[in-house]
Order: sequence, then structure tokens, then C-alpha cells
Amino acid sequence: MPEGDRFNDAVAIQATILLAERVKGINKTEAIRRLSSSDDPYPRSEWRKIEKMDFTPMSELDDQALICLAGRRWRDLLSKIQ
Repeated sequence: MPEGDRFNDAVAIQATILLAERVKGINKTEAIRRLSSSDDPYPRSEWRKIEKMDFTPMSELDDQALICLAGRRWRDLLSKIQ
């Protein structure tokens, strides 16, 4: 997977996790666990990197901005966090 694609996926996943925290009340660790055990093709090594990321800068964005960053995959990803 090209570096740019990994970055875009990481941003989309991070935004989706923040949406999950706000909408579904699920914390970052639990959201990552559920997403990484789903059928999402994202590599395990990338999930570990996301676990270590600081979400603070992005957490200041409103829901609409997070939805834009999450891109077209946000509904699919958010549906996996039940």
C-alpha cells in the first residue's frame, strides 16, 4: 500500500474513532480493537501505529469536519463499532 494511501486511511480511521467516541460512547482502545478485528484490510502494523497516535489535535474538530476527514468510508467503519 503506497504511503499516501496509508496516511489517508489513518486519517479516516482516526476521524471515525473520534466520531465513535462522541456518537457511541466507545473509547479509542475499544474502537481500535473492534475495527482491527473486523474484515477491514488495514494491516495490523498500521493499527498498532494508530493506537500510539495522539488524537488531541483532531479532537478539537466538530463532527462535520470529522465526517469530511473520514471520507466515504466513515459510515462503513462506524457501523463496525457497535
